[in-house]
Amino acid sequence: MNLYKKRTVIITGAGRGLGAALTRKFAKENYDIVFVSKNSKPPEDIRESIVKVFRGDLSHTSFLKDIVESCSGKIHVLINNAGVRHVGGPGKLGLIQLAEMVDVNFFTPMLLTYWLWDTLSKNQGVVVNINSLSANMPGPGEWVYSATKAGLQGMSKGLQFDATEHGVRVFNVELGKMATDMGGDNKKGVLIDPNEVASFIIQLCHCNEPSFRIPSVELCRRQY
Repeated sequence: MNLYKKRTVIITGAGRGLGAALTRKFAKENYDIVFVSKNSKPPEDIRESIVKVFRGDLSHTSFLKDIVESCSGKIHVLINNAGVRHVGGPGKLGLIQLAEMVDVNFFTPMLLTYWLWDTLSKNQGVVVNINSLSANMPGPGEWVYSATKAGLQGMSKGLQFDATEHGVRVFNVELGKMATDMGGDNKKGVLIDPNEVASFIIQLCHCNEPSFRIPSVELCRRQY
C-alpha cells in the first residue's frame, strides 16, 4: 500500500531532463503534481496526476507569486529543480546571462521556499534543492554558475536548522554530470541516469527520521 497518496509536489523545470524524470516518478507514486516549466507541456500519459500547470519565466517575481497564491496551503513537497548554466569568463558573459543564472538558480528557490514556508510547516513538508557539484568544484568558465550553486548550498544548510523546529526537511542534492541536455550525451555510459536520481529523490522525501539531518548529498557519475 502506498502511504503517500495524494500528497502534492511542486516541480520547477518539470518539462525536461531531471525534471521530466521527477514528474514521471512522482506521478507513479500517486502524488498530485504542480508542473512548472518555461515552455514544455506535461506528458499526455500522466495528465491525470497534474493538478496545476504553470508555464512562464521563473526570473519574473510575478510568475512566482502566481504559483504560490494558487498553491498556498496545498503543498507537501517543493523541488527546486530548474537551473540555468551559461559558461564564460569575465567579459565573456552578457549581463542578461549573468542575471538569469542568479535569478533562476538562487533567487527562485529562495523566494518559493520563503513564500511557501507556512504551508510546508503546516504539512510537515519537504524542500529538495537540486544542486551541482560545481558548488564546490567549479569548472572553467563556471564562476557565476558556481557562485549561484554555492549560494543555494549555503541557503539549504542554513535553513535546515530552522526547518527542524517546524518539522520540515530540507535536502541539498549535489549532482555530477547527468545524461541530459545540460550534462551532455552519454556515449561512454558514464553519466548519471536522471531516472535513478528521481528514484533517489523520492526515497529522500519519504525519509522521516527525527534524530538526524542530512546537510548534503553528493551523487557522482560512475567514472571519469
